[in-house]
Amino acid sequence: MRVLLVHPPEGHVGVPPEAERTQILPEDPGAWDLLCLARFLLGRTRHQPLPVNLRGRTPDEAGLRMALRDAGPAEVAVIRADPAWLPSAARVRRALREDRPDLPLVLIGPHPTWFPEEALALDGGVAFAVAGDPELVLRPLLDHWGNPKRVHHIPGLQGEGFRSPAVWTSDPSELSLPSAPDMRFLGHPHDVAPALRLTRGPAAQGADPFAPDGPRPPLNWPVAQVAARMAGGSGLGLSGMHVADPPGHWTPATLAAWTDALGRADNRLPWQVALRPFEVSTSQIEDLKLTHCHRVVFAMDRPGPEPAPEWRKWLPVWSRSLAEHGIDAVLRIRVGGPAAAVDEQVAAILGLAALAPECRLSVVPLPFSFTCPYLADTREDLLRTWGDWMRAPLDTPFPGPPWGWNDAAAKKIIAGVARHRGGRHRLLRRIRGLPGALRSTVAATARPGRR
Repeated sequence: MRVLLVHPPEGHVGVPPEAERTQILPEDPGAWDLLCLARFLLGRTRHQPLPVNLRGRTPDEAGLRMALRDAGPAEVAVIRADPAWLPSAARVRRALREDRPDLPLVLIGPHPTWFPEEALALDGGVAFAVAGDPELVLRPLLDHWGNPKRVHHIPGLQGEGFRSPAVWTSDPSELSLPSAPDMRFLGHPHDVAPALRLTRGPAAQGADPFAPDGPRPPLNWPVAQVAARMAGGSGLGLSGMHVADPPGHWTPATLAAWTDALGRADNRLPWQVALRPFEVSTSQIEDLKLTHCHRVVFAMDRPGPEPAPEWRKWLPVWSRSLAEHGIDAVLRIRVGGPAAAVDEQVAAILGLAALAPECRLSVVPLPFSFTCPYLADTREDLLRTWGDWMRAPLDTPFPGPPWGWNDAAAKKIIAGVARHRGGRHRLLRRIRGLPGALRSTVAATARPGRR
């Protein structure tokens, strides 16, 4: 069968497209997951994948339809759907229904895994919803297409009148990595680096209740193989790559293994990574530079009153060493959420920034995720609130997340940080305009101790 595989365009709930294109830290490895699926179908089944990456490429409905038509004729369409990107998946579903009304549609990804009933009803209905790793479900589905007796008993498949729990694997040998030439599929027309991952699933997410999570066990791809794929992207027009594993994935050992693999692959493609500070040596920073790492993002959500010991100890070390080696360092803090204490958060952010004056500071609202542990115990309430929207996201107003999209607390925190830092910068500009001796005296008495 010819299988259309679609990664929807940008459209995170509540985030304007122009904001998505300018984020320091892209966090959507969905195109990478779809590329792995395409390679699996091509190499391990008799079916022909037709991958279409619409991320950032379709500003209007005409462009969306043209991209789908250019993929060629297909016998089934598979759309990746994330609850937070649901309107985009619905746009693809509607365009295919209007252009190819007889084409069966299958949903894969976090949305059908978490919300199979709503997925099957998306924008008038789809044929099947896949819960879990799509490779394990799509192969038997496509092999037995048209045979209801076999299809209705496939683990992980949801359809009219039958349901099945999600299926997962933690064995990478059961799946497939893309080949180096496949990496062209990840190309992004804007200044956001495409993303890949060394893991699949909630690897080392930690206890953050707002981190995207799920029931799957973590899976680790062979590091050397992923490094070889990324290194091959430099000759395919890619300008860079974001290694989008959760920050908690990275330790001294995992980072050393990754840079060693990139060195052996002779990688020349610029890349960036998000992590939390840990013990680091000058040689490790040199390895980052030698393997063409151009940015390290220190990612934190909702900082506490005092920095954790490892942040207090190692963030200044990282910050100084990255600056000395010409690697961009960013302190990215996400704020907001339920019961956010504005003054406490502002003070905590300013304190963190003071630890790492070489870092650029980026304070952004906490993004809303339907698939985070925070909502796991409120599933019934969530479905009552968002069930109608999930079924028709293009025709139903978005109810808003439980704490309010881009909530008032986040706006106050961001404004408070900007006000304090702006005042300090104005003071420094005035000091620089004073005569030398007076400038030194004023600087000594006015130094705020915070960046």
